[in-house]
Amino acid sequence: KKTAKPAGAAKPAGAAKPGAAKPGAAKPGAAKPAGAAKKAAKPAAKNAPTKPAGASKKTPAKGKKTNVADKGSKGKQSATKGKRPTMMKVAPARSKDGKRIAVKKAVKTASKLLKGENQKRKVKVRTNVRFRRPHTLRLPKCPKYPRISMPKKPKMDQYSIVKFPLTTEAAMKKIEDHNTLVFIVDVRAKKPQIKRAIRKLYEVDVFKCNTLIRPDGQKKAFVRLMPDYDALDVA
Repeated sequence: KKTAKPAGAAKPAGAAKPGAAKPGAAKPGAAKPAGAAKKAAKPAAKNAPTKPAGASKKTPAKGKKTNVADKGSKGKQSATKGKRPTMMKVAPARSKDGKRIAVKKAVKTASKLLKGENQKRKVKVRTNVRFRRPHTLRLPKCPKYPRISMPKKPKMDQYSIVKFPLTTEAAMKKIEDHNTLVFIVDVRAKKPQIKRAIRKLYEVDVFKCNTLIRPDGQKKAFVRLMPDYDALDVA
């Protein structure tokens, strides 16, 4: 049979409950020793002031000034993209010096109006010996009446180019053997002009034309005709 324990019976000192505190281990919420209590008792002024929760951003340097308008404009840039910015003209505030300058300018312009801008002549420094006239507008002549009553006649026509044909023995031999006519022509006449003159005068086609100047200063022309024409018939 089990014997009932007396109510006043105390448990032995060595037996401890599982929830009871051990003699060697201290609870996290237990009181700190006396040395730690002294440190806590120091004045709060020595400790650095705690930063607010929102003060994590960098603050500008002491020397630099922050422009509040610039910060606001950064946010507005995205909203105003694509839109044409409107320029507002702000009149500058005039100081005493600014008023004096404005008065001087006004007096200067008034004197220019009275006297004229081109009063003082600037002397151009010439660094070159040559002087060339400037290129200016030159309009073509438009007379009210003709200065010459009759137009000029051409000086080198067929009658003035060909003077006369040569009829020497050598010239006659050229006509018979080489189908070539010999003429005394103007000294200034050229071969194309001589060909043209013979074509107009004798109505023949010229194959070739050779010229020489004689010792007496006259020009002799050897005009060879085309095979279709006979020089004897022309002569």
